Amino acid sequence: MNGQEENRTQKLLQMREEEKKPFWTPERKKDAWDWIVSLAAVVVIALLVRTFLFTMIRVDGESMRETLQDGDRLFVTVLDVKMHGVERGDVVICHYPNSNANYVKRVVALGGDTIEVRDGDTYLNGEKLKEEYIVHRSTADYGPLTVPEGTVFVMGDNRSNSRDSRSGSVGPLGENMIVGRVRFRWWPISAWGTVE
Repeated sequence: MNGQEENRTQKLLQMREEEKKPFWTPERKKDAWDWIVSLAAVVVIALLVRTFLFTMIRVDGESMRETLQDGDRLFVTVLDVKMHGVERGDVVICHYPNSNANYVKRVVALGGDTIEVRDGDTYLNGEKLKEEYIVHRSTADYGPLTVPEGTVFVMGDNRSNSRDSRSGSVGPLGENMIVGRVRFRWWPISAWGTVE
C-alpha cells in the first residue's frame, strides 16, 4: 500500500467515525445557545432603543403636505418627549383613540389654550397664527374650543385634507398619545434635512 492510498484510507475511517458522532455535541449545543442569547440580546436592545430613544417612521398619506410628502422617511426622537413633553409647533408622531397606528401631525395648542379656525386661518388664544408652512388652508371653520389640561390639539399642515383633533372621533390627544418628535427627514435624499 502506497502513501496516498494509506492517507485516503485514514480519511475514510475518520469520516466514518465523524458520521457516528451525534450532531448535537456539547460544543455545538454551546455554540447554538450562544447564538440564541446573542440574537435575543440584539432584539431586546432594538426594542428598548425604539421605545425609549428614537425610531424611524414612514409618512403615509397627504395630511402634512407641503411640509412632508407621502413616502418620506423620518427620524423621530422618543426620550425627549417622555421627559419634557411637546411645544406648540412641534411636528410629532401620535396615536389616535382606539388606534395604534402612527399619525404625523403638528401640535397647534396645549392644555388651557383656546383654538379656533375661522375663514381658513387658525387662531390661538384669540391671536391669528403666522403659519407660513400652510399651503392648503382649511375649508371649514372650527371652534372656539378650550383644550383640556393634560391634552394637546394636533392638526395636519394640509388643513383641507387632514383627519386630526378637529374630528369628533379624534379630539384633543392625551399627552401619553404622543409617541415622539419628528427631527429629521432622511429620505428622499433630495429633501434631506430638519423638519420644522
